[in-house]
Amino acid sequence: MTLPFEFVVDGPAVSQQARRSGLRDEWRERVRSAAEERWPDDTIPVESPVKFSIVNFYDLNEVDVDNIPKLILDALKGLIFIDDSQVTDLTCLKRHVGTAPIVGPPADLMSESTYSGQDFTYVRVEEANVLEVNVYGDDDSRVGGQARPGYSG
Repeated sequence: MTLPFEFVVDGPAVSQQARRSGLRDEWRERVRSAAEERWPDDTIPVESPVKFSIVNFYDLNEVDVDNIPKLILDALKGLIFIDDSQVTDLTCLKRHVGTAPIVGPPADLMSESTYSGQDFTYVRVEEANVLEVNVYGDDDSRVGGQARPGYSG
């Protein structure tokens, strides 16, 4: 298995709601091409459940966050994973490209791209833990100022 896998797509993201189908097709092609550059040759798509983390950094071309993932997932089907039903976890964020992100070690690729000041989208795919249900995030021990129920830190 070649997960986790990460890559960056340069340029502004395109919404699944874009009126011109040519823009959507071009975006899917750019996503696929960026992934193919980093995906090992002769590697078959994974068959297990997958988790996607997507961060869109924009300047002027702000896309609604709920319209970002669909075209990316469509572009990666058949290359990284086989079918949409494998996607069990999805996190999508949008941030202004001028924002200095707090980036941990696995996202060094994202950190490198933020210095360009240009629009880009960071995509990370990893094996999903289908037994985990964590609606609070990894470090969030408090909800509304109160200790999270059952949290033992």
